[in-house]
Amino acid sequence: MKKVLFLIVAIFSLGACLLRSATVTAEAGNIFLVSGDGKKIQLTNAGLDSEPVLAPDGTLIVFIRQTSLTLIAAGSGKAAANELWLIEPSGKNARRIVKAKASEDMKQLLAGLSSPVFTPDSKKVYFLSAAWVTSNAVHSVDLATQRIGFIVAGNSLELAQSGKYSGDLIVQQHRYWLAGGSYDWFWLFEPSGQEVGAIGEDSGLANFRETYLSEAK
Repeated sequence: MKKVLFLIVAIFSLGACLLRSATVTAEAGNIFLVSGDGKKIQLTNAGLDSEPVLAPDGTLIVFIRQTSLTLIAAGSGKAAANELWLIEPSGKNARRIVKAKASEDMKQLLAGLSSPVFTPDSKKVYFLSAAWVTSNAVHSVDLATQRIGFIVAGNSLELAQSGKYSGDLIVQQHRYWLAGGSYDWFWLFEPSGQEVGAIGEDSGLANFRETYLSEAK
């Protein structure tokens, strides 16, 4: 009995390892899983899907799905009424987790969704939504409860998956100098939206990655 249990655990562990070495891609609006040996498996066939991301634990894939719904008004103009979906690497259990929503409050509006990224524990997904004239909005969705929350304003989104700041958000924001004019820097935020500090421009972001986001740190 112990040998059988050991074999089951070993097979499960090997499968999980293989999934973590896999990648995902979108072609002609469909999502594909690419195994470590290069084998490609088609997971969706709607012809409407893009921006797939594999969870760090290899158990789920998040992606953007276009819809034929009416465009939604945002501060930056009309935005697509698209959706956020999940699917398992087996191609089963595809489900919507975020649908488009119109709102006069840009912190509540959900449209033009993009840039999904999993948290290191694979329990939440952060994503961008259209919002103000000069800025998008960063939101999160809890995969267990499907609760959606606004985090911060931002025009790009990256999550530190390792290193000293694992789990923190790297967001480019459009800000204004007191003396006039504006600038677009990268900033580090805690998952709560609390600002940690400025990272700076592109060169600063490269230095930040090298210094703090290494697995060895």
